[in-house]
Parts: sequence; C-alpha cells; structure tokens
Amino acid sequence: MTFTDKELEKRKHLVKTTYKLVADYGFSNITLQDVAEKAGVSKGSILYYFENKDELFVTLLERMVNNIERQIRVNVSRSNTPQEKLQAFINSTFVGIKENRDFYKVYLDFLSQSNHNDGLKKFNVYWYEQCVLVFGQIAKEGIEKGVFRNVAPEAAAIVARSVVDGLCIRWLFDEPDRFEFYKETALQVMTCYLSK
Repeated sequence: MTFTDKELEKRKHLVKTTYKLVADYGFSNITLQDVAEKAGVSKGSILYYFENKDELFVTLLERMVNNIERQIRVNVSRSNTPQEKLQAFINSTFVGIKENRDFYKVYLDFLSQSNHNDGLKKFNVYWYEQCVLVFGQIAKEGIEKGVFRNVAPEAAAIVARSVVDGLCIRWLFDEPDRFEFYKETALQVMTCYLSK
C-alpha cells in the first residue's frame, strides 16, 4: 500500500507511541487498543496503517535497527584512525541514558519474541549482520595498519556486539547514572581485546 506524506507521519506517530508503550509496559502487556488510546486514534485506524499487531511491531523493530545502524555508520565514517572508529562504534551504541534504557528494554522484549515471530527474527539477524560488517571493517583496518592484533574480523565483531549487549543488559539492573561506567568498560574491554 502506498501512503501519502500525511499518512506516513501518522504511521510514524503510531510506531513512536508503540515504542514508548513497549518500553514502559513490555511487548506482551500491550494491545492494539492500548496503542490506539495512547495515540489518540481508533483501533481501526491502526489496522488501516498496519495489517496487524505483528506488522506494527516488526515495523517498530525495523526503525529501531535502521536508526541505530545509520548512527553507527555515520559516526564511524567521521573517524580517521581504527582506534577512533572503535570509540565511535562504542559511543554510537551507548547513545545516552534515556535512549539506551528504552532501546534495550524494547530490544530485549523483541529478542524474546524472535523465536516465535519470523518477522522479528529476520530483523534481529539483519541487525547483527550489519554490526558484524561495520565492526569487522574496523577490525580489518586496524589489523592492516598494525594497531590491532591479528584476529578474525568477524570474531572481533561478534565479541564487540556481545560485550555491548552484555554490558547494556547488566546496566539495566544497575543505577541509571552508572551509564558512563558501562560505556567506558565496553571501550576498555574491546581495546584490550584488540590491542597488540
């Protein structure tokens, strides 16, 4: 279906509303009616823009992934050295306290649903593939320039994503103001992992 600019804005509003609800209450605790009430529209209006709840949630995950992927790529491309690119990658994944807390609350909910929803699984796989590509390029460049030890770029990318995800998940159970500690720890771990 092709949407007008106004309709695309309405879809965007519904996705943002859904994001906030999932962050506050969890994936399985919200309904289309909840989204409709929070967005100030009818449930039927949501079904005009999205075939069903699954399509709405897949669209939300797609936007989340695309936004953070774009941010990572832009920030990494603005950096010059492999070490700067490593820092840009970490800084781009640890955006800010509120943003990261909401992102990981929603993302963890989607991860848990991925085993039962092919659309969500597809975008989770895509997200990790993109991280492997970007971080793999950083690792490869650092190895070629002699500033990183010789590791398989794909393995380095998997380790980087695991470190970031693990520390962000751990941070969710800690005080929000410890955010910088977790971001700095991720950078230190990856710097030690890659250092010669």
